Amino acid sequence: MVPDPKGEVYIRLVYWYAPEVTALLMQDKELRQEVEVLAVEVRPFLEDLVAGRSEGEVSLSEEWVEGALDVLEALEQRASPELQVEIGWWRKVLPSWAGRTGRDIWASLPAREISVPPAFTGTPEGIVLRGMDAAEVRRYGQLLSRVRDEVMLRADGGEAYVALVYRYTPEVVGILWQDEGMRL
Repeated sequence: MVPDPKGEVYIRLVYWYAPEVTALLMQDKELRQEVEVLAVEVRPFLEDLVAGRSEGEVSLSEEWVEGALDVLEALEQRASPELQVEIGWWRKVLPSWAGRTGRDIWASLPAREISVPPAFTGTPEGIVLRGMDAAEVRRYGQLLSRVRDEVMLRADGGEAYVALVYRYTPEVVGILWQDEGMRL
């Protein structure tokens, strides 16, 4: 997402809405289990996308899309008005993804303009590690993702810490963005 100019908006949306979505999932064990099943099912699709194959080999199944739409509908019922609007946007786009590869889906997503105020531009790692080689920043981001997935989320109660990271990352990075001395 980062190398593509339209990716920044989608990243901002993730960081903006992650705390609310995480809180909603924490309140509903059944919905969390549905999301877990979808996450396991979509992993080969995401691995194919990240592998950068010129011709994607894995496409999203119609069943996965239907399951994702069900989850979005359940979230929408309890979401804030702002998140309801965002979920509505995704519910319109998602049905067209059935049978398509990751590269095809990413290419079809429009560049978006959003009213979410950018506390920063770029990735959190990019802000904190400003001045480092872009490949090193990417590797660091991948390492942090592995720490989240392989250490924090595997421990009992780890999801609470992950939720806190998502909740406060925009604010902390916004502060760091404003104060170069703190970044150094």
